[in-house]
Amino acid sequence: MTTRDRSTAAPHLSLVQANGAATRCCPHCGADRDERDPECTTCASPCPPAGWARIMVKGASDLQDGSGWAVEASLRATGPVLRQRVRLERDGTTLRTGVLLQVSDPALFDDFTARAAVLGAARHAALQPPIRTGEHRGRPYRIDPLEPAPRLTQAAGTLGHERALHLVCALADALAALHARDTVHGCVHPETTALVQGPDGPTAVLVEPPAVEAGPWLRHVAPEVMRGGVADVRTDVFGLGVVLWSLVTGKDPREESRVAWAEERPGPVLEVPADLSLGAPHTDLLRRML
Repeated sequence: MTTRDRSTAAPHLSLVQANGAATRCCPHCGADRDERDPECTTCASPCPPAGWARIMVKGASDLQDGSGWAVEASLRATGPVLRQRVRLERDGTTLRTGVLLQVSDPALFDDFTARAAVLGAARHAALQPPIRTGEHRGRPYRIDPLEPAPRLTQAAGTLGHERALHLVCALADALAALHARDTVHGCVHPETTALVQGPDGPTAVLVEPPAVEAGPWLRHVAPEVMRGGVADVRTDVFGLGVVLWSLVTGKDPREESRVAWAEERPGPVLEVPADLSLGAPHTDLLRRML
């Protein structure tokens, strides 16, 4: 047995130290994080027991299509979708960071590629199109922007009912654009929607792409999908209801039991207070959405 020559071996993803501290990111959304933070200030997900994901810069793995993008950290997978933090570098300078998504199952390749194309074709302000699509190691990929913005979960109860209804209507219009192209998002939730400051005030943007395959592994799945059903348009209606419920009640839907969501029971999954001050028509609509 011969000893491998380390000088000719493929570069290993090694950790770069910044000011004596490890450079890390949130394993859920990929935003830069400090190890001391109890939760991500961008997506509000708690620090996992294993800690924040390490950002590997030195010897980062370049994509094989010559695009200049390189993988620098592995993020938390969502079901069949593999997620990695990537960066675009020119002459030693990082120009942009993003999240690379891929699926390993060839049966999902066509659907994965079609969903990326739909986001680009929809051209809606509340939908985030990919920065780039291509192929890496024989599998299609898409790169989404990694531009940290607070999630709607953090804005719960702070925007007022009128503004909350305005944001939800904009999201409904965006989802209608997807549905018109036979695409269901499947993962609408305050935690997958960013609050972006626009010229006319804050706007909502769905920063999580449509789920290539919705299932119980998703943290924000609708009850029928939790019970093993197939996601359809009604799944997105329920997700919009969760967004509106969170914005007007000021509560975090993550505190509700997923077990209760999976139970077969009549009525809304989330309790809608009788004194919501949302107005009878909108309160009735919210109950029906949930």
